[in-house]
Amino acid sequence: MKQWIAAQLSAQGAVAAGLPAKHIGGDGEHVVFFHANGFPPAMYQQMLQPLTDTYKVSAVYQRPLWPLPVPDDFDNWRLMIDDACRFIAAQPEPITLVGHSMGGLISIICAVREPDKVKQLILLDPVILAPHLIWVMRNLPDFLRKKLPLVEKTLRRPDTFVNIQQGFDFHRKVRGFKGISDSVLADYMAEGLYQTDDGFKLSYSREWEATIYQTVPWVWSSIKHLTTDTVVIRGRDSDTLSTEAVARLLRKQPHIKLVEVDGGHLFPLEQPLQTAELIRQQLVNHKH
Repeated sequence: MKQWIAAQLSAQGAVAAGLPAKHIGGDGEHVVFFHANGFPPAMYQQMLQPLTDTYKVSAVYQRPLWPLPVPDDFDNWRLMIDDACRFIAAQPEPITLVGHSMGGLISIICAVREPDKVKQLILLDPVILAPHLIWVMRNLPDFLRKKLPLVEKTLRRPDTFVNIQQGFDFHRKVRGFKGISDSVLADYMAEGLYQTDDGFKLSYSREWEATIYQTVPWVWSSIKHLTTDTVVIRGRDSDTLSTEAVARLLRKQPHIKLVEVDGGHLFPLEQPLQTAELIRQQLVNHKH
């Protein structure tokens, strides 16, 4: 995958030319998917593939999956947002954005920046934090940010395995993945590891993942200006999109439709077929 991304970037002539994207399949209206932090697009294959019977479906590969280190001045996802907006601006026709977690937040900001190119947002448990949490994150000293449990855990976990099976066995025991099927986990391994001289290494590096957790941007100013038809699908047990944040979101933008489903933040990976059907319903409803 790393080699494919490098080739895509080289073919574009420059990083600034856009995002590497893979055509999942299908024809018709274009649906573009933006993945969550830590998860490559292949992990969502079972959610996206069913939609290709009616829609043209693509998945983008965001900057943490490129063969590039974390920039020293990376502080608020601006690079990834700019990448996404350039990609969207280059589309010949308006598209629907589907984004999970980090991908949902990026989709919101891009819809505000490129309103004529985004006709619908379908946000799967997007990272919309309550204002006080963003304030705390922004004002913590760097050494304390690195002590946040999610950041510490990410930086501690192994990132190199003898073979793909060892990588699978390790992740099979991860508590956060207990609701994810073996087949979805196998899809993760297919794109989530790449071979090096030292073994099979995580495609999505610990350093990128941890940095993104520490630098969630302020999205509320974009939400204020959001005019795109928007659906938020939230896991009822989500530890990311809180009821407090949802209440504020709906006060700011009453036109946003909220759908709640059983499960937590990873419901798109735990229930891929059900999530595909929910996405399809929102796409169909948008036409009427």
